[in-house]
Amino acid sequence: MAIINKFLRDEDRSLYTSPEKVAWDEEVGKLNDLDEAVAKLIDFRIKNIGPARESYELDLDCCRREAKLEERVAELKSAKFLGKSLLDSCACGASAATVLSKWLEKNEAAKDDLSALEAIMIQYRREFKPPLMPVNHWLKGDTDLSSKLLKRRANFTAKMSLDELREMRGVRVVV
Repeated sequence: MAIINKFLRDEDRSLYTSPEKVAWDEEVGKLNDLDEAVAKLIDFRIKNIGPARESYELDLDCCRREAKLEERVAELKSAKFLGKSLLDSCACGASAATVLSKWLEKNEAAKDDLSALEAIMIQYRREFKPPLMPVNHWLKGDTDLSSKLLKRRANFTAKMSLDELREMRGVRVVV
């Protein structure tokens, strides 16, 4: 259902809808295969979400588009998995507990390598952020992975000057 604000002029209605939004909603609505929808969501996240994204083209609309894809994946997943399997299986069909333990092992293997920990965190969020993994499992993994990353960052960056930190991150100060 479209929201129509009677106080807006026709040319101002693009706040709520646009041909691009309608086209995207139709494209997402046509996804009827869970595996296809999962692949599209992961690809979308790689290209448009997070610090390692490939493009900033959808800067204002990327969260809405991701939410629409997540909504469709959740619908397809809940149609495929029922009962306890919905809470214990990833969208790919793998056991969420098994997938989580593999990611925690990767995190431990990275030791204190900051760039490896960051890469693990980015990849985990891209590939398993709900609805791809059940929330009960994903939150534990996200907490454990990010806790180690944040502790390592704090120890590492506390020893650096602000200029060294900016140089390491490739920050350019604009005055």
